[in-house]
Amino acid sequence: GLREVHIDISNKCTHSCEFCGLYSPKAIGKIDQSNDPAIKKEIRDYMRMEIDGKRAIEIIQQLPFDAEKIQFGGVGDPLMHPMAIEFITIARNRGFTVEILSNLEY
Repeated sequence: GLREVHIDISNKCTHSCEFCGLYSPKAIGKIDQSNDPAIKKEIRDYMRMEIDGKRAIEIIQQLPFDAEKIQFGGVGDPLMHPMAIEFITIARNRGFTVEILSNLEY
């Protein structure tokens, strides 16, 4: 059965790590150099995306009990989502092990 679930909750990030394909200085430079305003807007919108809070809670609550672990991540830092602590609390209260892919700034 299902043992591990990964939920992307936020693409927002406060860092510009060299290895990042979205927030590194090189990636940002390519976005800024683009002459296509539609591409710039599409990428900037993608950078601001985060999961709807109610939807994330529904997903967590509907997971089968034989699942063992929930990993919260995203292209950015999941702790940037305003409801991240609530998601983690709900997951822990359901008995899941929780992993967070974060730069731990928060």
